[in-house]
Amino acid sequence: MTTVRILLVLALIRSWNLQQLDIKNTFLHGDLQEVIYMNPPPGYKHSSPNQVYDMIIIGNDEVGISHLKNLLHSSFKMKDLGKLTYFLSLEVSYGKEGIKLSQQKYAKDLVKLVNLTDNKKVHTLMEANTKYKKEEGEC
Repeated sequence: MTTVRILLVLALIRSWNLQQLDIKNTFLHGDLQEVIYMNPPPGYKHSSPNQVYDMIIIGNDEVGISHLKNLLHSSFKMKDLGKLTYFLSLEVSYGKEGIKLSQQKYAKDLVKLVNLTDNKKVHTLMEANTKYKKEEGEC
């Protein structure tokens, strides 16, 4: 999650475009007839059984981004979701002051999943509504 946040801050500082794609691949949406062996990259620690099939494209080269989308589209079934709004449980919203990241939807879904929606609310001290601004970073 830290890597995603760093990339979002970098994109904000550099005024880069944030695009999101939903890739539908055989491993997730089809029946394989072959045996497939896969090794994770060195240093990767598997933290959950869920496979992620959303992709973020970050950059300032609109032609290059379009070319990459076309290349991916020719190899995979995919849906162009446009401007990044939700990725890996992070809601992304845009404003004059920068990008706002929130996990409110994720938290609500999790509470609903474990049937805690009728319980009493408790205030918890934590960093809330963290906002990253272009002026607050160096690159």
